[in-house]
Amino acid sequence: SISKESMNRTDNIRTTASNNNLPPHMKTTSGEPRPCLVCGEKAGKHSYYGGQVCPSCRAFFRRSVQSGYNASYFCPKDKNCKINLKTRKSCQFCRYKLCEAAGMKTAWVLTEDERRQKSEGRNKRKISPCSNNINEETLAIPCISTSDLATIGRCVKANSACDPTQLRDMDISLIRQIIRMVAFRASLTSEGQQQLQMVLLARCSRFASRIAELEELTQADREEILGHNMGYLVVFATCCMFDKNITWTKQLSPLLGVKEVEKLDAKLRSLTVTGLDSLHLTFDMFFPAQHQENTVGHLVVRVGSWAEDEVEQTLLSLVILFCPDMLDLTQRRKVENIQLKFATLLQKHLTNKHRDDPDVGRSRFTSGMLLLSKCKEISLVSVH
Repeated sequence: SISKESMNRTDNIRTTASNNNLPPHMKTTSGEPRPCLVCGEKAGKHSYYGGQVCPSCRAFFRRSVQSGYNASYFCPKDKNCKINLKTRKSCQFCRYKLCEAAGMKTAWVLTEDERRQKSEGRNKRKISPCSNNINEETLAIPCISTSDLATIGRCVKANSACDPTQLRDMDISLIRQIIRMVAFRASLTSEGQQQLQMVLLARCSRFASRIAELEELTQADREEILGHNMGYLVVFATCCMFDKNITWTKQLSPLLGVKEVEKLDAKLRSLTVTGLDSLHLTFDMFFPAQHQENTVGHLVVRVGSWAEDEVEQTLLSLVILFCPDMLDLTQRRKVENIQLKFATLLQKHLTNKHRDDPDVGRSRFTSGMLLLSKCKEISLVSVH
Protein backbone atom coordinates (compact mmCIF):
# COMPACT_ATOMS: atom_id res chain seq x y z
CA SER A 1 0.00 0.00 0.00
CA ILE A 2 1.01 3.62 -0.54
CA SER A 3 2.03 5.39 2.63
CA LYS A 4 0.67 8.79 3.65
CA GLU A 5 4.21 10.21 3.54
CA SER A 6 4.60 9.05 -0.06
CA MET A 7 1.29 10.63 -1.06
CA ASN A 8 2.27 13.95 0.51
CA ARG A 9 5.60 13.85 -1.31
CA THR A 10 3.79 13.27 -4.62
CA ASP A 11 1.46 16.22 -3.95
CA ASN A 12 4.47 18.44 -3.25
CA ILE A 13 6.08 17.40 -6.53
CA ARG A 14 2.85 18.22 -8.41
CA THR A 15 2.58 21.62 -6.70
CA THR A 16 6.20 22.43 -7.53
CA ALA A 17 5.74 21.41 -11.18
CA SER A 18 2.57 23.50 -11.42
CA ASN A 19 4.28 26.52 -9.90
CA ASN A 20 7.24 26.19 -12.27
CA ASN A 21 4.85 26.62 -15.21
CA LEU A 22 3.42 29.87 -13.80
CA PRO A 23 4.77 33.38 -14.36
CA PRO A 24 6.98 34.51 -11.42
CA HIS A 25 4.35 36.85 -9.98
CA MET A 26 1.80 34.02 -9.83
CA LYS A 27 3.89 31.27 -8.23
CA THR A 28 2.42 30.02 -5.00
CA THR A 29 3.73 28.25 -1.95
CA SER A 30 2.04 25.34 -0.20
CA GLY A 31 -1.25 26.37 1.38
CA GLU A 32 -1.71 29.59 -0.62
CA PRO A 33 -4.69 29.95 -3.01
CA ARG A 34 -3.95 29.44 -6.70
CA PRO A 35 -4.71 32.50 -8.88
CA CYS A 36 -6.94 32.39 -11.94
CA LEU A 37 -4.66 32.74 -14.96
CA VAL A 38 -7.30 34.88 -16.66
CA CYS A 39 -8.50 37.46 -14.14
CA GLY A 40 -6.35 36.82 -11.05
CA GLU A 41 -9.22 35.78 -8.78
CA LYS A 42 -8.87 32.64 -6.63
CA ALA A 43 -8.82 29.63 -8.94
CA GLY A 44 -10.88 26.50 -8.35
CA LYS A 45 -9.44 23.40 -6.72
CA HIS A 46 -9.54 21.51 -10.01
CA SER A 47 -8.54 22.16 -13.60
CA TYR A 48 -11.49 23.50 -15.60
CA TYR A 49 -11.46 22.40 -19.26
CA GLY A 50 -7.69 22.10 -18.95
CA GLY A 51 -6.93 25.48 -17.41
CA GLN A 52 -6.24 26.97 -13.96
CA VAL A 53 -9.13 29.44 -13.72
CA CYS A 54 -11.81 30.65 -11.34
CA PRO A 55 -15.45 29.44 -11.46
CA SER A 56 -16.52 32.70 -13.12
CA CYS A 57 -14.05 32.34 -16.01
CA ARG A 58 -14.97 28.66 -16.29
CA ALA A 59 -18.65 29.61 -16.72
CA PHE A 60 -17.72 32.39 -19.19
CA PHE A 61 -15.67 29.94 -21.30
CA ARG A 62 -18.41 27.30 -21.22
CA ARG A 63 -21.12 29.79 -22.30
CA SER A 64 -18.87 31.18 -25.03
CA VAL A 65 -18.22 27.77 -26.55
CA GLN A 66 -21.73 26.36 -26.16
CA SER A 67 -23.36 29.42 -27.73
CA GLY A 68 -20.73 29.82 -30.45
CA TYR A 69 -20.21 33.48 -29.50
CA ASN A 70 -16.47 32.88 -29.11
CA ALA A 71 -16.23 33.10 -32.89
CA SER A 72 -17.82 36.55 -32.93
CA TYR A 73 -16.04 38.32 -30.06
CA PHE A 74 -14.55 41.63 -31.14
CA CYS A 75 -12.00 43.87 -29.42
CA PRO A 76 -12.49 47.58 -30.22
CA LYS A 77 -8.96 48.39 -29.02
CA ASP A 78 -5.61 46.67 -29.68
CA LYS A 79 -6.57 43.09 -28.63
CA ASN A 80 -4.45 43.40 -25.51
CA CYS A 81 -6.89 44.63 -22.84
CA LYS A 82 -5.95 44.27 -19.17
CA ILE A 83 -8.22 41.65 -17.62
CA ASN A 84 -8.74 41.50 -13.86
CA LEU A 85 -11.59 41.03 -11.41
CA LYS A 86 -13.01 44.49 -12.18
CA THR A 87 -12.45 44.58 -15.93
CA ARG A 88 -13.11 40.96 -16.96
CA LYS A 89 -16.58 41.82 -18.30
CA SER A 90 -15.40 44.78 -20.37
CA CYS A 91 -13.80 42.84 -23.26
CA GLN A 92 -15.00 39.32 -24.05
CA PHE A 93 -12.45 38.92 -26.86
CA CYS A 94 -9.39 39.45 -24.66
CA ARG A 95 -10.88 37.45 -21.77
CA TYR A 96 -11.54 34.50 -24.08
CA LYS A 97 -8.02 34.68 -25.51
CA LEU A 98 -6.61 34.51 -21.98
CA CYS A 99 -8.80 31.45 -21.32
CA GLU A 100 -7.20 29.72 -24.30
CA ALA A 101 -3.74 30.85 -23.19
CA ALA A 102 -4.45 29.32 -19.77
CA GLY A 103 -4.89 25.95 -21.48
CA MET A 104 -8.70 25.74 -21.69
CA LYS A 105 -9.85 23.60 -24.62
CA THR A 106 -13.07 24.08 -26.57
CA ALA A 107 -13.20 20.37 -27.43
CA TRP A 108 -13.66 19.56 -23.74
CA VAL A 109 -16.91 21.56 -23.51
CA LEU A 110 -20.09 19.64 -24.19
CA THR A 111 -22.95 21.50 -25.86
CA GLU A 112 -26.28 21.63 -24.02
CA ASP A 113 -27.70 19.10 -26.47
CA GLU A 114 -24.73 16.76 -26.00
CA ARG A 115 -25.08 16.99 -22.23
CA ARG A 116 -28.81 16.31 -22.44
CA GLN A 117 -28.37 13.46 -24.89
CA LYS A 118 -25.61 11.99 -22.74
CA SER A 119 -27.90 12.07 -19.72
CA GLU A 120 -30.79 10.60 -21.73
CA GLY A 121 -28.47 7.90 -23.04
CA ARG A 122 -27.55 6.88 -19.50
CA ASN A 123 -31.22 6.72 -18.53
CA LYS A 124 -32.06 4.63 -21.58
CA ARG A 125 -29.26 2.17 -20.82
CA LYS A 126 -30.56 1.82 -17.28
CA ILE A 127 -34.10 1.16 -18.47
CA SER A 128 -33.28 -0.99 -21.51
CA PRO A 129 -29.71 -2.26 -21.72
CA CYS A 130 -30.44 -4.07 -24.99
CA SER A 131 -31.55 -1.00 -27.00
CA ASN A 132 -28.39 -0.29 -29.01
CA ASN A 133 -30.03 0.69 -32.31
CA ILE A 134 -29.68 4.49 -31.88
CA ASN A 135 -26.17 5.67 -32.67
CA GLU A 136 -24.43 8.62 -31.03
CA GLU A 137 -24.64 10.80 -34.16
CA THR A 138 -28.42 10.49 -34.23
CA LEU A 139 -28.69 11.35 -30.54
CA ALA A 140 -26.43 14.39 -31.00
CA ILE A 141 -28.77 16.03 -33.51
CA PRO A 142 -30.82 18.69 -31.68
CA CYS A 143 -34.53 18.40 -32.35
CA ILE A 144 -36.61 21.39 -33.40
CA SER A 145 -39.76 21.38 -31.32
CA THR A 146 -43.18 22.65 -32.35
CA SER A 147 -42.54 25.70 -30.19
CA ASP A 148 -39.22 26.31 -31.96
CA LEU A 149 -40.89 26.13 -35.36
CA ALA A 150 -43.58 28.56 -34.23
CA THR A 151 -40.93 31.04 -33.04
CA ILE A 152 -38.98 30.72 -36.30
CA GLY A 153 -42.14 31.19 -38.36
CA ARG A 154 -43.10 34.28 -36.36
CA CYS A 155 -39.69 35.85 -36.86
CA VAL A 156 -39.49 35.07 -40.57
CA LYS A 157 -42.91 36.61 -41.05
CA ALA A 158 -41.76 39.71 -39.18
CA ASN A 159 -38.79 40.09 -41.51
CA SER A 160 -39.74 42.71 -44.06
CA ALA A 161 -37.37 41.10 -46.55
CA CYS A 162 -39.97 38.38 -47.00
CA ASP A 163 -42.71 40.86 -48.03
CA PRO A 164 -43.58 40.16 -51.70
CA THR A 165 -44.42 43.82 -52.39
CA GLN A 166 -41.77 46.33 -51.43
CA LEU A 167 -42.17 49.36 -53.68
CA ARG A 168 -44.40 51.29 -51.29
CA ASP A 169 -41.50 52.74 -49.30
CA MET A 170 -39.16 53.46 -52.23
CA ASP A 171 -38.76 56.77 -54.04
CA ILE A 172 -39.54 56.62 -57.76
CA SER A 173 -36.13 58.07 -58.62
CA LEU A 174 -34.39 55.19 -56.81
CA ILE A 175 -36.54 52.63 -58.65
CA ARG A 176 -35.63 54.22 -61.98
CA GLN A 177 -31.93 54.11 -61.13
CA ILE A 178 -32.17 50.40 -60.29
CA ILE A 179 -33.94 49.72 -63.61
CA ARG A 180 -31.14 51.57 -65.44
CA MET A 181 -28.62 49.50 -63.51
CA VAL A 182 -30.13 46.27 -64.83
CA ALA A 183 -30.75 47.52 -68.38
CA PHE A 184 -27.55 49.51 -68.95
CA ARG A 185 -25.22 48.34 -66.11
CA ALA A 186 -25.27 51.86 -64.67
CA SER A 187 -24.26 52.68 -61.08
CA LEU A 188 -26.29 54.38 -58.36
CA THR A 189 -25.68 58.07 -57.82
CA SER A 190 -24.68 59.30 -54.36
CA GLU A 191 -28.29 60.39 -53.87
CA GLY A 192 -29.50 56.92 -54.86
CA GLN A 193 -27.08 55.31 -52.42
CA GLN A 194 -28.42 57.44 -49.57
CA GLN A 195 -32.01 56.64 -50.53
CA LEU A 196 -31.25 52.91 -50.58
CA GLN A 197 -29.62 53.03 -47.14
CA MET A 198 -32.62 54.91 -45.74
CA VAL A 199 -34.98 52.28 -47.17
CA LEU A 200 -32.96 49.44 -45.64
CA LEU A 201 -32.74 51.27 -42.30
CA ALA A 202 -36.52 51.79 -42.21
CA ARG A 203 -37.17 48.14 -43.06
CA CYS A 204 -34.72 46.85 -40.45
CA SER A 205 -36.34 49.13 -37.87
CA ARG A 206 -39.80 47.77 -38.75
CA PHE A 207 -38.46 44.23 -38.53
CA ALA A 208 -37.02 44.87 -35.06
CA SER A 209 -40.24 46.50 -33.86
CA ARG A 210 -42.18 43.34 -34.76
CA ILE A 211 -40.00 41.11 -32.57
CA ALA A 212 -41.80 40.36 -29.30
CA GLU A 213 -38.54 39.70 -27.43
CA LEU A 214 -37.46 43.32 -27.99
CA GLU A 215 -40.68 44.60 -26.45
CA GLU A 216 -40.01 42.55 -23.32
CA LEU A 217 -36.98 44.71 -22.50
CA THR A 218 -36.93 48.02 -20.69
CA GLN A 219 -37.21 51.16 -22.79
CA ALA A 220 -33.63 52.11 -21.93
CA ASP A 221 -32.31 48.74 -23.16
CA ARG A 222 -34.41 48.90 -26.33
CA GLU A 223 -32.99 52.32 -27.13
CA GLU A 224 -29.46 51.11 -26.37
CA ILE A 225 -29.81 48.08 -28.65
CA LEU A 226 -31.44 49.96 -31.52
CA GLY A 227 -29.01 52.84 -31.22
CA HIS A 228 -25.87 50.67 -31.36
CA ASN A 229 -26.81 47.50 -33.25
CA MET A 230 -29.19 48.78 -35.92
CA GLY A 231 -26.26 49.89 -38.05
CA TYR A 232 -24.81 46.37 -38.02
CA LEU A 233 -28.21 44.96 -38.95
CA VAL A 234 -28.41 47.32 -41.94
CA VAL A 235 -24.90 46.25 -42.98
CA PHE A 236 -25.96 42.60 -42.90
CA ALA A 237 -29.14 43.34 -44.88
CA THR A 238 -27.07 45.22 -47.46
CA CYS A 239 -24.54 42.38 -47.73
CA CYS A 240 -27.30 39.83 -48.37
CA MET A 241 -28.01 41.57 -51.67
CA PHE A 242 -24.59 40.50 -52.97
CA ASP A 243 -24.66 36.73 -52.62
CA LYS A 244 -22.19 35.61 -55.28
CA ASN A 245 -24.30 32.53 -56.06
CA ILE A 246 -27.42 34.33 -57.32
CA THR A 247 -28.35 36.50 -60.31
CA TRP A 248 -30.08 39.87 -60.42
CA THR A 249 -33.68 38.61 -60.14
CA LYS A 250 -33.03 36.96 -56.78
CA GLN A 251 -30.82 39.87 -55.70
CA LEU A 252 -33.59 42.42 -56.24
CA SER A 253 -36.57 40.31 -55.11
CA PRO A 254 -36.15 41.20 -51.39
CA LEU A 255 -35.73 44.86 -52.34
CA LEU A 256 -38.44 45.33 -54.97
CA GLY A 257 -40.68 42.33 -54.38
CA VAL A 258 -40.90 39.07 -56.34
CA LYS A 259 -43.83 40.12 -58.53
CA GLU A 260 -42.28 43.46 -59.45
CA VAL A 261 -39.01 41.80 -60.43
CA GLU A 262 -40.90 39.32 -62.61
CA LYS A 263 -42.64 42.23 -64.35
CA LEU A 264 -39.33 44.04 -64.84
CA ASP A 265 -37.69 40.91 -66.23
CA ALA A 266 -40.52 40.40 -68.74
CA LYS A 267 -40.42 44.06 -69.79
CA LEU A 268 -36.65 44.12 -70.34
CA ARG A 269 -36.77 40.90 -72.35
CA SER A 270 -39.50 42.36 -74.54
CA LEU A 271 -37.10 45.24 -75.23
CA THR A 272 -34.42 42.66 -76.20
CA VAL A 273 -32.05 43.58 -73.37
CA THR A 274 -29.25 41.02 -73.49
CA GLY A 275 -27.29 39.21 -70.77
CA LEU A 276 -30.18 38.97 -68.30
CA ASP A 277 -29.84 35.24 -67.67
CA SER A 278 -26.38 35.54 -66.11
CA LEU A 279 -26.41 39.14 -64.86
CA HIS A 280 -25.09 39.61 -61.33
CA LEU A 281 -25.27 43.08 -59.75
CA THR A 282 -22.00 43.84 -57.99
CA PHE A 283 -21.34 45.88 -54.87
CA ASP A 284 -19.50 48.60 -56.82
CA MET A 285 -22.59 49.15 -59.01
CA PHE A 286 -24.54 50.14 -55.89
CA PHE A 287 -21.73 51.78 -53.92
CA PRO A 288 -18.94 52.77 -56.36
CA ALA A 289 -17.20 55.13 -53.91
CA GLN A 290 -16.95 52.53 -51.13
CA HIS A 291 -15.65 49.92 -53.55
CA GLN A 292 -12.36 51.79 -53.63
CA GLU A 293 -11.61 50.40 -50.18
CA ASN A 294 -9.44 47.30 -50.46
CA THR A 295 -11.41 45.06 -48.12
CA VAL A 296 -15.03 46.23 -48.19
CA GLY A 297 -16.15 44.54 -51.41
CA HIS A 298 -14.55 41.22 -50.43
CA LEU A 299 -16.09 41.29 -46.95
CA VAL A 300 -19.52 42.21 -48.30
CA VAL A 301 -19.56 39.23 -50.67
CA ARG A 302 -18.30 36.91 -47.93
CA VAL A 303 -21.00 38.01 -45.50
CA GLY A 304 -23.73 38.15 -48.14
CA SER A 305 -23.04 34.66 -49.48
CA TRP A 306 -23.51 32.88 -46.14
CA ALA A 307 -27.31 32.65 -45.70
CA GLU A 308 -28.94 29.99 -47.90
CA ASP A 309 -32.56 30.62 -46.94
CA GLU A 310 -34.89 33.08 -45.22
CA VAL A 311 -34.66 31.25 -41.89
CA GLU A 312 -30.88 31.55 -41.74
CA GLN A 313 -30.93 35.22 -42.72
CA THR A 314 -33.66 36.05 -40.19
CA LEU A 315 -32.14 34.19 -37.24
CA LEU A 316 -28.64 35.57 -37.83
CA SER A 317 -30.16 39.05 -38.09
CA LEU A 318 -31.63 38.57 -34.62
CA VAL A 319 -28.32 37.29 -33.23
CA ILE A 320 -26.78 40.53 -34.51
CA LEU A 321 -29.62 42.70 -33.19
CA PHE A 322 -29.43 41.31 -29.65
CA CYS A 323 -25.64 41.31 -29.37
CA PRO A 324 -24.89 42.74 -25.87
CA ASP A 325 -21.20 43.48 -26.50
CA MET A 326 -20.09 46.96 -25.43
CA LEU A 327 -23.65 48.01 -24.54
CA ASP A 328 -24.73 49.74 -21.33
CA LEU A 329 -27.69 47.51 -20.41
CA THR A 330 -29.86 47.36 -17.31
CA GLN A 331 -30.90 43.75 -18.06
CA ARG A 332 -27.72 42.36 -19.62
CA ARG A 333 -28.39 38.74 -18.70
CA LYS A 334 -31.86 38.92 -20.26
CA VAL A 335 -30.44 40.29 -23.51
CA GLU A 336 -27.73 37.59 -23.48
CA ASN A 337 -30.42 34.92 -23.04
CA ILE A 338 -32.45 36.33 -25.94
CA GLN A 339 -29.40 36.29 -28.20
CA LEU A 340 -28.60 32.74 -27.05
CA LYS A 341 -32.18 31.72 -27.84
CA PHE A 342 -31.88 32.80 -31.48
CA ALA A 343 -28.35 31.41 -31.81
CA THR A 344 -29.62 28.05 -30.53
CA LEU A 345 -32.51 28.10 -33.01
CA LEU A 346 -30.04 28.80 -35.81
CA GLN A 347 -27.83 25.94 -34.64
CA LYS A 348 -30.79 23.56 -34.56
CA HIS A 349 -31.92 24.66 -38.01
CA LEU A 350 -28.46 24.13 -39.51
CA THR A 351 -27.89 20.80 -37.76
CA ASN A 352 -31.22 19.40 -38.97
CA LYS A 353 -30.76 20.85 -42.44
CA HIS A 354 -27.38 19.14 -42.75
CA ARG A 355 -28.23 16.02 -40.74
CA ASP A 356 -26.64 13.80 -43.41
CA ASP A 357 -23.31 15.55 -42.78
CA PRO A 358 -23.24 17.02 -39.24
CA ASP A 359 -19.78 18.51 -39.80
CA VAL A 360 -21.25 20.84 -42.43
CA GLY A 361 -23.89 22.08 -39.99
CA ARG A 362 -21.31 22.73 -37.28
CA SER A 363 -18.96 24.44 -39.72
CA ARG A 364 -21.68 26.69 -41.12
CA PHE A 365 -22.85 27.67 -37.64
CA THR A 366 -19.31 28.65 -36.64
CA SER A 367 -18.80 30.67 -39.82
CA GLY A 368 -22.18 32.31 -39.28
CA MET A 369 -21.22 33.47 -35.81
CA LEU A 370 -18.05 35.00 -37.28
CA LEU A 371 -20.14 37.27 -39.50
CA LEU A 372 -21.05 39.50 -36.56
CA SER A 373 -17.47 40.73 -36.27
CA LYS A 374 -17.30 41.06 -40.08
CA CYS A 375 -20.38 43.32 -40.08
CA LYS A 376 -18.73 45.47 -37.42
CA GLU A 377 -15.57 45.62 -39.52
CA ILE A 378 -17.51 46.69 -42.62
CA SER A 379 -19.31 49.34 -40.57
CA LEU A 380 -16.04 50.75 -39.24
CA VAL A 381 -14.45 50.88 -42.69
CA SER A 382 -17.54 52.53 -44.19
CA VAL A 383 -17.59 55.20 -41.48
CA HIS A 384 -13.90 56.00 -41.99
